[in-house]
Amino acid sequence: MGLCNSKSIARKTSTKQQFFNPVDSYQSTRSMLHHDHKKTIKGLKPKNKTSTKELKRSDIQNSFNGDMRNENSIDLYEMEHQILKDVWQGNFCCDIRAELQTEKNYVLDVACGPGHWIRDMSYEFPKSHFIGIQASPCHKVEPSSNTDIFRIDILDGLSYGNDSFDYVHMSCLGPNFSKSDWEKTIQEMVRVTKPQGIIEIVVGSCDCENSGPIMKKLCNSRRAFLETKGVEVDISKRLESLMKNTQKFVSLEKQTRKIPIGKSEIVGEMFQSYFTLMIESYRDPLSSYLGQSHQEFDETLNSLNSELDRFKNSNFHCIRIVGKKL
Repeated sequence: MGLCNSKSIARKTSTKQQFFNPVDSYQSTRSMLHHDHKKTIKGLKPKNKTSTKELKRSDIQNSFNGDMRNENSIDLYEMEHQILKDVWQGNFCCDIRAELQTEKNYVLDVACGPGHWIRDMSYEFPKSHFIGIQASPCHKVEPSSNTDIFRIDILDGLSYGNDSFDYVHMSCLGPNFSKSDWEKTIQEMVRVTKPQGIIEIVVGSCDCENSGPIMKKLCNSRRAFLETKGVEVDISKRLESLMKNTQKFVSLEKQTRKIPIGKSEIVGEMFQSYFTLMIESYRDPLSSYLGQSHQEFDETLNSLNSELDRFKNSNFHCIRIVGKKL
């Protein structure tokens, strides 16, 4: 499966630039999308305008620099989408392809970002309809005729009725929700899913395996900082139990893949650029935590690139859980 041009994306990884706020209370690697798309599906339009709100941002964002609406930031969303697509060999793993191809299924993508996932899915399955929800504005991909993207924060509760969607999807690489946020999100995803419908969630780990001392230092510092802000940093280990605790699933299937980081593979090179951008945006809190100046912190990042050339097997875990609703 091909990736987007990693070289053109990597051009924008200078440590002098700040592209996005990684610990929004909604999605760390995705600045949120507002799409003023007027079309909707009969019966699936949000019930009132009060549901389309600005995201309630936590005080975490005040620790960071950068304009979330910076045009360059869309490269990160494309990188994340392509990394996950390559690692998982496709946009989804659940057994719903036949239904999407032959019937008009309604699909919801939670925290959809600019809409890369629903764009790909809408082209592949033109008979189905895809709705994305986001909390705050950013750039968007070109919509297709069978997509809608609305500005809705799932943490405020969804205005869609019970049992509205055949398939509900969510993916994010970085930990960014508190445990209670995850519980609320899962409850809402379950509520709007039809009986026997599918819920699929993809998340990444916070820690790096088979890594050198610099990577360990950066990951440990990021973990410590996120924990002070109440973020559930081990969601990749606990998501299955949170879903099971709802007692709303006939079955749950967990799959794990490794995301390589480093230049030994194309996807690893892209993930290295992605990770570097993400860590750069933590410059203020992490440099303070490490007792470093910004210049020293940038030198640490440069040293990380050299270290990854030596540690060829460094990787992060990514899990995908597919649940079938009762």
